[in-house]
Amino acid sequence: MAIALGFVMCGALRLARFNATTFSGNFMGVPITAAGGIVAIVIIYLGNIPDLVLPMIMMLLSWLMISKIKVPKF
Repeated sequence: MAIALGFVMCGALRLARFNATTFSGNFMGVPITAAGGIVAIVIIYLGNIPDLVLPMIMMLLSWLMISKIKVPKF
């Protein structure tokens, strides 16, 4: 439950930062739509994964959403 809440909180923080900065052609951090899509794909297509894999993926994506890594806009 805490990891799911952390995912949502990092997504909200990422959206708040996106609204407060000017857009320069690259996203700063992974967009929340992409992160949510990756979580959905993992749940749908890899439904029989070990119990700790999904929380680890969600924590990694949470960190990537709030990171300062530049992601190109497609």
